[in-house]
Amino acid sequence: MKKFIVLALCLLGPTIYAQNDDLGQIKLAVVTPDFLLEDLTLSHVSKIRTKIQSMVSNYGMSGTDYINDFVIYPKFEIYEQDIIPGTYGDIHSMEAELTLLVVDAKTKSLLAAAFPIKLKGESRRSRDDAITKSIGRIKTSGQDIEKFMDVIKQKIMDYYQSNCNRIYNEANAKLNNGLVADAINLLLTVPNSLSGECYDRIQSKLVEAYIAYSNFKCKSLITEAKTAIGKNELDYARGLLAQISQNSSCYSEAQSLMKGMDTNKNSENSKEKNQDAEVKLEKRKETVLKKAQREVAQKDDKAQLCDLGIGVDCN
Repeated sequence: MKKFIVLALCLLGPTIYAQNDDLGQIKLAVVTPDFLLEDLTLSHVSKIRTKIQSMVSNYGMSGTDYINDFVIYPKFEIYEQDIIPGTYGDIHSMEAELTLLVVDAKTKSLLAAAFPIKLKGESRRSRDDAITKSIGRIKTSGQDIEKFMDVIKQKIMDYYQSNCNRIYNEANAKLNNGLVADAINLLLTVPNSLSGECYDRIQSKLVEAYIAYSNFKCKSLITEAKTAIGKNELDYARGLLAQISQNSSCYSEAQSLMKGMDTNKNSENSKEKNQDAEVKLEKRKETVLKKAQREVAQKDDKAQLCDLGIGVDCN
C-alpha cells in the first residue's frame, strides 16, 4: 500500500499538461460585445464566436469563455446593403467587414494590428439570411490568418517570458495566503510552450497548489474514494486518499478508509489496474484545475470587460 501511495503522489508531478494539451495552451478569451456587432441576431453572434474559436484553435491556442490576460473580440460593420429586384424575387445583398482585435486585458493595449476580413452575402430569402451566408464565408485558416495568429502567439510568449518570475511570486503569495484557486488561475495562464527553469518552477508550484486545493475540498475526495471502493477500484481510491495531508480535516477519515481496504482483492502488482488508476487520477486533476481556474477568472469578467470599454451595463 505504501508503495502505491508514493506512486499516486508522483503522478501529480511536473507533467501536469501531459494528458490535456488545451490546459497548457496559450489562452485567448473569445468575447463578442453586442455594441460592436450591431444589427446581428443572437444566431449570427454565436456563429461568429464559433468561427473565432475555430480560428484560434487551428493555430495551437485555446479560445476560452473567461478572461485571464488576453482577449480577442470582433467588430462587424455592414457598410453596404441593397435589395436587387429580380425576375424570381428580390435579392438581399450586403457587404461587411469583420475586424478582429486582440488586447492585453491588463494594460488595455492592442496586442496585434487589427485583422480585417471582407465579407459578402446574398439571399432571396431575407437580409438576415444574407448576413448568415456572409458569416459562413469567414475562413478559419489560410496564409493571412496564420501570419496574424503567429504575431499574436509570439507577443503573448514574449509577455510570459518577461513576466514568468512575477507570476510565480504572485501565485506563491496567494497560495501562502490561502487563496489556492487564485494561485491555480495564475499558474495556469503560463503556456507549456514556454519551457525553461521558471516554467519548471511554475509546474512544481501548480502541483503544490492542486494538492492544497484537493485538501481544501477534501470532502469531495472522500466521497469519490468511497464510490471507488464500492466499485472495487481500490487503486484509484488509494490515489485519491493519498492526496489528503495530515493537517487536513479529512485526514482521520482518509486513514480509516485506507486501513479498511483489503489489498488482496486488488493486486498492487496488476499493471493494467494501476494504469487505469493513473489515467483516472490525471483526468481528475485536469478537471479540478480547469474548474478552479474558470471559477476565479469568471468572477471578474464583467469588471474587466467594462475596464476595456467593451462591457455592458457598466454604470
